[in-house]
Amino acid sequence: MRHLFIARFSLVLASIVACTPSDQGVSKTAPAATPFESPYFTVAVTGSGPDVVLVPGLASSSAVWDETVDALSDRFTLHAVQVSGFASAPARGNADNENVLDDLAADLVTYTNTLEQSPAVVGHSRGGLVTLKAALNAEADLSQIIVVDVLPFFSVLMDETATTESMAPV
Repeated sequence: MRHLFIARFSLVLASIVACTPSDQGVSKTAPAATPFESPYFTVAVTGSGPDVVLVPGLASSSAVWDETVDALSDRFTLHAVQVSGFASAPARGNADNENVLDDLAADLVTYTNTLEQSPAVVGHSRGGLVTLKAALNAEADLSQIIVVDVLPFFSVLMDETATTESMAPV
């Protein structure tokens, strides 16, 4: 399973490289003089080059992107998102939050809009849902989105007969 994920993700990274204009600058500093603050996530910025924001899946930490960051930080500025409350991170604004996906997506758009160039956003699993929701936001200025391994209707993981109506109370 891990080899399949690595193979798929290699294709995703190749598409980022292929779609990145060669005339974009390669020197980059942190996204803002004052660090971006969100109650829903934190961001670790590494590397130089065009911006790529990496959003992890449910229960994953930003460390799932470490190998990606190591491999690409010489060509890209990588923004590894750590979602509050995921993988033992303090829950902060996500504690008892019934609108986690919407709030994450809204703040992700706010964050990406602070960057000098329109970034690519790569989301895995639940991070893919956040990425899709962010892309739907009229304020979003994203160069591209890449979604890795996300289900269009998560509820079927819990109940294969689930419908939108049966899951509404959940």
